[in-house]
Amino acid sequence: MEAYFDNSATTRVFDSVKDIVVKAMTEDYGNPSAKHRKGMEAEQYVRQAAARVAKTLKVKEKEILFTSGEQQHGPDRHSHGQPPGRKAHHQHPDRARQRVQSPGISGGTGI
Repeated sequence: MEAYFDNSATTRVFDSVKDIVVKAMTEDYGNPSAKHRKGMEAEQYVRQAAARVAKTLKVKEKEILFTSGEQQHGPDRHSHGQPPGRKAHHQHPDRARQRVQSPGISGGTGI
């Protein structure tokens, strides 16, 4: 039996997760924000994921908001010096935001 204790860095995914990720990356790779066929197909993945998360958390689907991993690349890579999440917060000021960052990204020890 193997015991793996470094799950904060990497974690083996379930085969069902791997299969859907491979399908999305090789067949349904459209931009979910686009209005062409590939984009609308990709948007279904986002909608289905939001529905599953909402059901699990017992909240409304509209309360689920997926954001990019922009913080992992630095706060001003795409935001032109604006803090991560600022644009989304401006568009949805009624949504509470909490900045949570992995110690591995921020350089902290997590202690």
